Amino acid sequence: MRKLNILYLFIIGCLLFVSCDNDYDLEVDMSNTEEAFLLTTSDDVTVSETKSFDLDLKTYIPLWEDITVNWVISGDGFNSFSGSSVFPKMVGDTGDSSASIEIVIPASVVPDGELSIDGVLTYECTTQSGKIVNAGDNLGERGSIAVTINKYIPLDRSVFVGTYTENDGDGGVYTGVVVSEDPDNEFGLIISTKSWGSGAASYKVVFSTVAEIINCPSQFIGYDYWDGASTDELSSGALWFSNATDETLVSSFNTTTGSFQVPVNMALKYYPYDFGDYLMSYVKE
Repeated sequence: MRKLNILYLFIIGCLLFVSCDNDYDLEVDMSNTEEAFLLTTSDDVTVSETKSFDLDLKTYIPLWEDITVNWVISGDGFNSFSGSSVFPKMVGDTGDSSASIEIVIPASVVPDGELSIDGVLTYECTTQSGKIVNAGDNLGERGSIAVTINKYIPLDRSVFVGTYTENDGDGGVYTGVVVSEDPDNEFGLIISTKSWGSGAASYKVVFSTVAEIINCPSQFIGYDYWDGASTDELSSGALWFSNATDETLVSSFNTTTGSFQVPVNMALKYYPYDFGDYLMSYVKE
């Protein structure tokens, strides 16, 4: 009987040992089931030659090594180009799980005779020790973005600097409108108008040299008042310039005469009244 008890205890001990050993192995295996990956959170982008944009990358799994990101932009009708950047490792208990990589577009990517090209940016990732990191394949997330590249065409804005007559397209004609260069954008102008009251409304427009059109006002630096200019958009008399909704209002500019047209929609910001769409015309005095 004693021998049977000893044998029984021996068998139980072996089973416990094997069970613990299997649990340990299982724990180790589980720690390696998650594969590292980087996915892009960037939207598709339109960018001009010589300019740059950010490729935003994110991971949901701790990365304890720096990741080398090799990216390439390719497409039909142009030579592909590539580069390499680093996604930094996570530091501390949690660390930073996202990073932005600057992608610079070279000059002369768009072939002669073309105004723009369409391409796709893809990327591959490896650790310093040579391990492969998946590129955006977690839960169907993206490992690429579409990139439209416009031809870079410099613009001489001095042609448009000066004093203008403004016609609001609804019978209103105003003189003494001042147009100057926007210091923050090489394709931008600042229009300071005296329409709609005794004050001055200033807003910005941006030229598109690719299609010879003007993007509708996107930033407003002052508002028209019956009694003077101010930056308080909610006060009486303040006007809000926004993108025109009528597609027939086509903006344009002329580098010979310096004249241009801008479609806008004007409304009182403090009161829900819409003045409608207007094609503002500017002719040098």
